[in-house]
Amino acid sequence: PSSPPPERSPLGFDELLAVVIAFLAIGSIFFWVLNRTVAPGFDVFGLLAAPATDAPRSTALPDTATQPEIDPSSAIVADQLFPEQTERAPLPLLTQPSAERPLGRSPQQLPSLVPVPVPLTPGAEAPATQGDAAVTEASPEAAPVDTGFSDVPSDYWAAPFIAALVDRGVLSGFPDGTFKPNQPVTRAEFAAMIESAFEQNPVGRDAADFEDVPADFWASPSIDRSYQIGFLEGYPGGVFNPNQQIPKVQALVALTRGLELSPPQDPQTVVQTYEDADAIPDYATNSVAAATESGLVVNYPNTEQLEPNQESTRAEIAALIYQAMVQAGIAEPMESDYVVQPDS
Repeated sequence: PSSPPPERSPLGFDELLAVVIAFLAIGSIFFWVLNRTVAPGFDVFGLLAAPATDAPRSTALPDTATQPEIDPSSAIVADQLFPEQTERAPLPLLTQPSAERPLGRSPQQLPSLVPVPVPLTPGAEAPATQGDAAVTEASPEAAPVDTGFSDVPSDYWAAPFIAALVDRGVLSGFPDGTFKPNQPVTRAEFAAMIESAFEQNPVGRDAADFEDVPADFWASPSIDRSYQIGFLEGYPGGVFNPNQQIPKVQALVALTRGLELSPPQDPQTVVQTYEDADAIPDYATNSVAAATESGLVVNYPNTEQLEPNQESTRAEIAALIYQAMVQAGIAEPMESDYVVQPDS
């Protein structure tokens, strides 16, 4: 018969102490290994307590596009926790407000902003989008101006020309506060504008005695002056036709004559810039070509449509006279999409 298995003797005090020391040693080694493998300053116990994930932890930075305030301390903490993993998005530069504004606004109203790439201080207003705060270049178009006339909006195509000539006293409005930019211009009115714009031009000939311009006619002095400085001429038979609405081609001929502009070598080629070149009268071809080469021509709304025989409006004459003043060196060039470029 087999003998019964021997009974296990309980652990003695020495054996139990050895087991405890062994577990403590293993735990110390495991703790030391963990401290060697994690980043300095990392919370080991927080890591052990957090749920396991495959993706690395990241710290969300404040969104300047949606939050009105940014706490600078939050960005500093993120940099300290993850000096290599956290990449802070660059904040857009703050710029001065656009110079496009109606005249008369005081410059002191512009906020003083320092263009430095630092986080916004608490309470500062964050930009709505990065595009709104981006540095912008000057627009090729002239900035809107306040003409002071109720019928000439600040964004009207000829507003800069009108405002410039009004400031110089070349043009004026009507008693009701309007300018009537689309009203046709008569030869007498054109003579008055020429006299005001080129009042410094020397007299080159005696005044003409036009039969239809009596001495007491309101524009008689202006007609005499514009004739004496070489801009305007009369018609056969000794008449001026002061009340005739002046077509665009006549205005260009008068301006090129008064400025003594020479025609280019091939006028016919130059006037082919315009889709309606065939409508230009033969007597005016050289003058239109010279005006085109000198930057006098302003065509709205299509720069390739001259419309030479159409009556000119007050807005169109204002643009032509201003460009003539630029050519004469008595006005500064003005940006406009409707000035026909000489090389176009």
